[in-house]
Amino acid sequence: MKLKGQLGLISPIIVAISAVGFSVHSSHAYEIASEQNDRYSIETELIEECLVEARQTLKKKKPQRAIPDAVYDCIGVAAGDCMDRTNYSTYGMIMCLEAESIYWKLKLEQNYTVVAEWAGNLHGDVSPDDHALKWTAPQTFEKMKAEWEEYTKAYCHFRASKYWRGTASGPTRGSCWMYRTAEQALMMDREIVGICSWYQGDYIRETCNAREAVKP
Repeated sequence: MKLKGQLGLISPIIVAISAVGFSVHSSHAYEIASEQNDRYSIETELIEECLVEARQTLKKKKPQRAIPDAVYDCIGVAAGDCMDRTNYSTYGMIMCLEAESIYWKLKLEQNYTVVAEWAGNLHGDVSPDDHALKWTAPQTFEKMKAEWEEYTKAYCHFRASKYWRGTASGPTRGSCWMYRTAEQALMMDREIVGICSWYQGDYIRETCNAREAVKP
């Protein structure tokens, strides 16, 4: 499966996000079509195969919130392959990093959907004023999403600022955004593992069962 890194025409795509442990398909439209055809495309199978292999090497443990190193090492494998094919030009690096960022963005949005469903079922009808700690799962989930995005934007601009007016600023910002998006997607995947380990009643049981059914 390929995602094109050059932004341009809006093109609908369908991505099988098997990396989260079950197949999730998205038909969202993203600006990923390219006038450069497949020059800046990525092979998403490289990421998915890496994640499957990483999970298979992990010992079975109770769900943990930390991302295992073997899984974390899968971030950037497709962008790296793309850059190998484009001779590491500055423009090519930016486009390859953007292409893999889109893959992780899709994965993050799918995980956000599952976590939001769980949060809504847990405290969806509870006013923060009625909660002992004055906060609820849906409220804190939305706050976390917004603040994560704002922080990530600021952090990645900060990382790139050291190369102000230099050609390295674009790839630095693109790499930062790809890694932070991937990390957030994987962190949300770990949250779902935790949710599915104790279910909280019948909430998202079908989703959790689907994950178990296709676990390698």
